[in-house]
Amino acid sequence: MAAPIGYEVNGEQYIAVAVGRGGGLSQVMGIEYDGVNPRGRFMAFKLGGTARLPAVQQENFPEPPPRMAVSPEEIEAGRVLFSNFCFRCHGVNAISDGSVPDLRHLSQAWYDNFNKVVLEGTMEQAGMPRFDDVLDERSAHALKAYLIERANEDKEERERPVWWREIIARAYEYLAE
Repeated sequence: MAAPIGYEVNGEQYIAVAVGRGGGLSQVMGIEYDGVNPRGRFMAFKLGGTARLPAVQQENFPEPPPRMAVSPEEIEAGRVLFSNFCFRCHGVNAISDGSVPDLRHLSQAWYDNFNKVVLEGTMEQAGMPRFDDVLDERSAHALKAYLIERANEDKEERERPVWWREIIARAYEYLAE
């Protein structure tokens, strides 16, 4: 992101800045944000202005599928595969900052077509590469189990009391500084 700039029009002073999420830091750190991803935009502020931004819209996430009947070792194998092949785009521990799909919040259709996307390249035109050169059906199954586990963990976390989530959010903010 670029630095802010100041300028004057008809005697009024303004500050303009590119805002939103950009770069890879929030992805690599696994930082999650409340609400929908405010896509990057350019905003100008008039000195002494009183306009306010709209409230952040809260997202409604699909219900995660039931956990798969797999061993903890298979979920761990899926976590390792995710760390090796997926986190660069989809974030640490499958926590996306919203700039790419958050794999914890997929609708059932994506799970139903998981191998078509991951192994057969159904979404290549949208930028999602195929991984059939490094994954087979067994490893894709472990990866899917891990993502479903993360989806259920995320739902459980969102259902925790607000005070607990605020403590966790402050801890993440502190670590991010």
